[in-house]
Amino acid sequence: AQFLVKRCAFGASFDEELRLLAPDDQIRWIHIRGSAVCDNVGTVYRLAMIAADVTRRRKAEDRMAAFAELGHRLSVARTIPEAASAILEVAASAVGWDACALHLYSENSGRTSSVVALEQVNGKHVEVAPSRSELTLSKTVREAIDRGGQLMSADDVRRLPPDCIPYPAPTRPGGSMMWMPVRTDRVIGLLCLLNSSSNSYQTEDLLMLQGIAGHCGGALERVKNEEALAIAHGQLDHILTASPAALYSMGASDASPGISCISESIISLTGFTEKEVCASNWWFSRIHPDDLPAIRASRQNLRRHGYHSDQYRIANKEGVYRWIQDDCKAVLDDAGEVVEIA
Repeated sequence: AQFLVKRCAFGASFDEELRLLAPDDQIRWIHIRGSAVCDNVGTVYRLAMIAADVTRRRKAEDRMAAFAELGHRLSVARTIPEAASAILEVAASAVGWDACALHLYSENSGRTSSVVALEQVNGKHVEVAPSRSELTLSKTVREAIDRGGQLMSADDVRRLPPDCIPYPAPTRPGGSMMWMPVRTDRVIGLLCLLNSSSNSYQTEDLLMLQGIAGHCGGALERVKNEEALAIAHGQLDHILTASPAALYSMGASDASPGISCISESIISLTGFTEKEVCASNWWFSRIHPDDLPAIRASRQNLRRHGYHSDQYRIANKEGVYRWIQDDCKAVLDDAGEVVEIA
């Protein structure tokens, strides 16, 4: 308490919150208020103070701060590894770990796949290669999936087979461990944290990790769906680019009959870019005048029959007419009105 003596020299008061190591090796937060008692020459010879244990409040504040940080980091995450790293970093500040991992889990197959494994080395979090891409599901992990979070003592951890540990076992041979499922309406992932210090995980740490896992299930699912959608879009773009046919969407109203979007294949077909083709009334302005009346009549029939197929001539960028096959389908709204032609 020497710093308190310095802080309150000459009778000044103090109001501090300090961390103390309790006899059970747990960290406790103590709020101390008081002042120094000085003699006639101003020398401090006694401290008068009141101390209160505020550990519960500080942990609640830390929990709220952790959840706020987690929410922000997950909202900007665009890949599964990025989201997983955010979850594990927040868990480090909330409950601490010496090694950790996150695996995705499929209920359909009952299998896991590694996303990221981290280890604390010289005070820094370092990504390490997972011990294996797929875990063997031990009894404890099965219970975590079926019943919720599980807390393992150091003795339990030492008895785990190597293929049940999600990070290199020789690096962290012992320590208490927590397993926590990540859920939406089902289990989609598994969090594993290892504490190899003498301060083993407690039930309150498990509850904190449960709160973290509860905040990240929806975000992980969102990122996973976004990744799958991006892959699907990439595959579709490849198919559309490779196809000689041009896919397009056109307004159904006579007031705005122009093309709203069209695939890149239109360039090889006509020489015009997508932007040029989407200009107002471009399509009808390029149709051969002799074919235009029949095409307009066909579009009117489309409103009645929902589909049409025509062959007609269209002028490319050099003004040369080419014959094209145009197959269209009407897109209807809930009232059965044609709102788009594709």
